[in-house]
Amino acid sequence: LFPGTKNYKTLEVSLTLLCQDLIQLKNNGINDTSGKHWNVELYFSADWKFLAIFLGFNVANSNFFCP
Repeated sequence: LFPGTKNYKTLEVSLTLLCQDLIQLKNNGINDTSGKHWNVELYFSADWKFLAIFLGFNVANSNFFCP
């Protein structure tokens, strides 16, 4: 992203391919060069502001912060 942009639509558009790759990785795992299959478990970590924007939530101090 770039400075000054903090909205859900921009994140949705810019992270679509990343999300698709992560879903594929989670569902299919990884095969290394020796042919061993590795399952992948994803952990998502970020600050509240990023998560709220990414998930489409309102600000934390609003009356109804979930969509």
